[in-house]
Amino acid sequence: FIEAQRGVAGGAGLVSDHALGLNVGLNITTNVSNAATLDLTGLSTFYANLGAANFVVGDPTNSGGTAAAGSTVMLAPTSTIFATSITADSASNPNAVQQIKLGSGTNQFNANTVTIGGSANRGAGSLTFNGANGTLKIRNLAGTGRATMNVQNGSTGTGSTPIGTVDFAGHGVDLYLGTLTIGGRSGLTTGSGTGTFTYDTAASDAPSGIGLDATTINVASRTGTAGTSGNVTGTLNIGANATIGTLTMSTNSVALTS
Repeated sequence: FIEAQRGVAGGAGLVSDHALGLNVGLNITTNVSNAATLDLTGLSTFYANLGAANFVVGDPTNSGGTAAAGSTVMLAPTSTIFATSITADSASNPNAVQQIKLGSGTNQFNANTVTIGGSANRGAGSLTFNGANGTLKIRNLAGTGRATMNVQNGSTGTGSTPIGTVDFAGHGVDLYLGTLTIGGRSGLTTGSGTGTFTYDTAASDAPSGIGLDATTINVASRTGTAGTSGNVTGTLNIGANATIGTLTMSTNSVALTS
């Protein structure tokens, strides 16, 4: 499933065309969570081609959320992941942060959907760099189109407060996105949610020097049915050239008087 080779120039990790995907933290017992760590920083290169399968950091859904252990993946300096979705989320409480830490060289995500925190679960997720160096490029699974990114956005109905954090400060990125949602909940709940997204540097090879190109960005979006009253908070920090087709902020389509 994972093959590793180590030589004079360092090791190389390979996950090739595996239908089962890759899960780090795979507990399904109520009120219990794993604290798994996959440290690939000792390799020179990590390449994962999961195809229609998913790359997941965090425990899947269960019926209780008091556990507080989080899992972490630290990528190799040069890392490439092909997957239908890349997710850092958990059924644990928000004190359990499921972390993806990008490598110090060139990172590339080819995934139709990238979800960081609070999708169908109650937990917290983060996508950051593991040090001062490194770049990131995001495209869809085919490698040519736009990907969807969720930063604490989903249909979870928990009363908890899921959290999503994406922080690219000081690192060059090339993000080609369809819809980017930062802070969003659609489930029937009184629970709130928080999403934060930070971008301030375009990668040197980003088209036209634009590191963030998104068709739609939604910041703080609350949808649902009567009885849904939780607040969501979204924060978008932009410090470099960006192209945004449509930007919506603080929208609420829930039919409530409050």
